[in-house]
Amino acid sequence: MKEGARDGIRLALNELAAMESVEVVILTSRDGLIASSSGDMGEEDELRAAMVAAVFGTVGRAVAPLNMGLPTDAIIETDSHCLQITSIDDFLLVTVTGKGANVGLVRLGLRQTARRIQSLLLGNGERTEAALAGDAAPAVMA
Repeated sequence: MKEGARDGIRLALNELAAMESVEVVILTSRDGLIASSSGDMGEEDELRAAMVAAVFGTVGRAVAPLNMGLPTDAIIETDSHCLQITSIDDFLLVTVTGKGANVGLVRLGLRQTARRIQSLLLGNGERTEAALAGDAAPAVMA
């Protein structure tokens, strides 16, 4: 992936993270490996990415017999936080917000950011699956 796309993705994630109540934004593979995130990544972010990928994959397998297609989005609310997930081809874009966040506004920002990232990844004629795989760099985009 070209450096411009990598920088554009990081900028898009940071802009989404700047929204009120958004604590973390993560771009992860469907296998749960972090491709990029807003801010510094810690073990908690790696665990979040892995768990979100696992849950999203499980939902996909669960709805398959219903012939309803593949899941594209999910919202998971807990006692204290809300995770919003949207798929971008071979990746998942995840936001973590506090419980009082405006879910609709964050959802709008999430979808806009997803379209922007997809455009950046496909901008050089590459499929998103190959966009990160060819990098010699670690899974984290600097």
